[in-house]
Amino acid sequence: MKKMWMFIGLISLLVAIIFVIIAAISAIIKNNKAKKNFIISGIAFVVFFVAVAASSDPASQEVTKKEEPHVKENVIPKKETEINESVAVDSQSAIVNTTPKKEPTEAEWQASYREILLKEASRYLELTHKKTITAASKAASVKVLKKYTEKLTGEDEEKFEKLTSLIQKDNFDKAKQLYLSLGGKKSIFAAPNKKAANTKESTTKKETVKNNVTYKNCTQVKAAGAAPLHKGDPGYSRKLDKDGDGVACE
Repeated sequence: MKKMWMFIGLISLLVAIIFVIIAAISAIIKNNKAKKNFIISGIAFVVFFVAVAASSDPASQEVTKKEEPHVKENVIPKKETEINESVAVDSQSAIVNTTPKKEPTEAEWQASYREILLKEASRYLELTHKKTITAASKAASVKVLKKYTEKLTGEDEEKFEKLTSLIQKDNFDKAKQLYLSLGGKKSIFAAPNKKAANTKESTTKKETVKNNVTYKNCTQVKAAGAAPLHKGDPGYSRKLDKDGDGVACE
């Protein structure tokens, strides 16, 4: 409706201008048509002003203003809800993704070093007790003992330094005594079982199965409680021994 009144107003304005010009020309040449043309142009101007007034009718503007809130009410709440839900989801994701992993305490590290040292000392003492120890095996044990003793603190460091020194000097009796005082296993010094001699074939089969153990990585070795592995131990492989010193997964 507004556009129609604007169109009528534009036409009326053009007609008014044209007849004003014609009336002016008629007045100059005095052909008695000037008065008539002025009247027509005046009517056209009146129509123009009416059209302008109709096109700017406050009622139509009021209708437009009333319609705008209706449109916003249908759209804005939905968008705000979606935004709030998105923020809530992102916040939960951030909490999950930024949860810090628990690191071992110093006491836990010390306990793990102590366990490795006892296991290495046990290996040396057991082989020595069975008289199957070799120079290479002894050297590998001493290397591991020195490496992890340096990581210890307090009294444990002093005791394991002494144990390493006794092993290095092949002082079996004193090394055994100190090993047991540190919580080592007595079972490694047990006398050979007589029944085992009568079941040699069964033992051989078990050893074959044990020797066929393989590990993909050091994580599996540690999970099985077999770390560190020495050359010749079940599951030892060159790929696990990165520095090639005969001791893997130190």
